[in-house]
Amino acid sequence: GGGNIMSVAYRENEAAFLGGALAGLMTKTDNVGAVMAVGETLQYRYQFGFTAGVKAVNPDCEVQSAFTNSYTDVGQGSEVAKIMYNKGADIIGTYSGACNLGVFNAAKDAGEGTYCLGAANGQFDKMPDKILASVVKPADQAILSILKEYQETGVFDTSEPMSLGLKEGGVKLLFTNNEELLKLIPEDVMNTIDDLAAKVESGEIKVPSDEEEFNTFTYRYAK
Repeated sequence: GGGNIMSVAYRENEAAFLGGALAGLMTKTDNVGAVMAVGETLQYRYQFGFTAGVKAVNPDCEVQSAFTNSYTDVGQGSEVAKIMYNKGADIIGTYSGACNLGVFNAAKDAGEGTYCLGAANGQFDKMPDKILASVVKPADQAILSILKEYQETGVFDTSEPMSLGLKEGGVKLLFTNNEELLKLIPEDVMNTIDDLAAKVESGEIKVPSDEEEFNTFTYRYAK
């Protein structure tokens, strides 16, 4: 920061948590996957947020995790996801840059009953009949939050990055706009996701952002 440059830090783990919960509630095989690009902070936020979400709603569900070690190798994304689908995963969340496209392709190749969760801007157009929801960061929301804070406080604080999560609208789980696919998500699942989102926003659920925090995460959802 400094002067008039404001940096923004996103709590991607919070939206990933909802994605994981969706996967954990929707899986028919009690086996889901998470595909990340490389082992670094942002990717760990996704990995452990997602895994915590799965475990919060379905403690017995297996979560396969893997890294593509690339943000651009679509083929590698496809390979990694294919292995997961072959090992019984029926829903895979992916947060691996362009490798996401490979995961979507693998979902298509895996056939009936396999789905995935996207990221970025939703990516629904890339594989409309497979992507149930996406972990997104609405950038316009970040700008609004900064302006709102400035308007309310008159202070433009650049000393710390502004932290944006579910509460601030900086990250969210965006559901597919494909009617056929939306029909597959039962109303009680939607309600549970809304409920979990509210608990994260209120601070009742603290979503882990790394392995250490995940190892002490004990929250289990009870309807």
